[in-house]
Amino acid sequence: MAQAGRLEVLCLASNRLGPASGLALAQALSNAPRLRSLGLGFNRLGTDATLALAGAASSAPALADLGLENTCAAGAENDVSEAAARANAARRAAGLEPARVVYEFPPRVRNVVSRERVVASRGGSRHVVENRPARMMEKLKPLELAPQKPQTPKVLKRRRWRLPTSIWRARPRECDSRTFFDVDRFLKKAALADLLQTRLEQLLHGDHVEFKHVAEVFTLHYRNLRLAFKHYACVGDDQPFSIQWNEWRAFGADAGLLGDGCDVEDLDTIFIAANVELGAKTRGNPGKALTRYEFLECVYRVAQKRHGAPRGDAPAPAPHEALKALLDDDFLPRARDGPQEYLGLGDDYRRTRLYGEEVENALRRHEATVDTMFDAYAKVVLDMGAAPVVDFDDARRLVEALDRAGQG
Repeated sequence: MAQAGRLEVLCLASNRLGPASGLALAQALSNAPRLRSLGLGFNRLGTDATLALAGAASSAPALADLGLENTCAAGAENDVSEAAARANAARRAAGLEPARVVYEFPPRVRNVVSRERVVASRGGSRHVVENRPARMMEKLKPLELAPQKPQTPKVLKRRRWRLPTSIWRARPRECDSRTFFDVDRFLKKAALADLLQTRLEQLLHGDHVEFKHVAEVFTLHYRNLRLAFKHYACVGDDQPFSIQWNEWRAFGADAGLLGDGCDVEDLDTIFIAANVELGAKTRGNPGKALTRYEFLECVYRVAQKRHGAPRGDAPAPAPHEALKALLDDDFLPRARDGPQEYLGLGDDYRRTRLYGEEVENALRRHEATVDTMFDAYAKVVLDMGAAPVVDFDDARRLVEALDRAGQG
């Protein structure tokens, strides 16, 4: 507020201000002698900053209106009212007109600390009306109450919790699937996008019909393959979006890729072959690690090693048939029956542990704290729009900080 000395009206409502901004504004009010109106409603300032602003109303001599609607959680009504009353008492003692402080708490019940109204009587004395709303209610109160029949208390119906109106309602606008879950139509597009980056057409010698059949098999199993990739990428080193050599070996052993026609040395050879860069290095593709589309190419190569050779007098199966045999007979039974914690990721986690009324209530109770943590770790990423986001590295630092706080 470098120009605060000449400022008369300032509206910062709904401007994503936090507690630090509220405290700074409270301190700056004494440097704003001409400020008549200050609007700070619908910012998550917190209780301390709201009380500081209400109390600082006495330091701005020209202040007439101060808006503090929904700046802190419910439960602080009395504290805010008392702070505003003390500030107006100080203004009266200094010969200033009291300020009008407006504040409200969910549910939206508006409370107003009104400016005192001075009424001159015929005798020249001054009469002060301090609580105009209460005075109006006294006028409306009947002198005698007629006998009334006992009324059955109304039972308020509890509103049913719904995901589209919950705290997660913005997810369909911001995620790739455009809904709350990774639906099949989204996974089908993602699978095709990954396969088009592989060298499958080269491995299939340009057979577009066979490529279509291979893509259909991959699409059928893409959800589980995608979750498996996420799991083994995260258990590696510092590259959570690619699979290292050791994790590829672990996946091969856990998912049943090892067997007739494919041993550990074959897995190593396939890893090297799929990870060879053709031409310029692709952006986001680390060396000596598998991206998701390279991971799918490795699975295809293993399928041809395991099930692509002819058996007896029978001809060699088509590439998509070998891939289907690997995924149906080897991978899928392990994914369903084995200790596969990676299947707890994604939609299963959202349905069973995230999307729910109890979780939302807990987040609502600590919403100011969550917003403060987000503001502390969020930043603007150039290729992700103008809105601040928390990327993976920032999220990991936040989790580490919370872990240290829990141990302390």
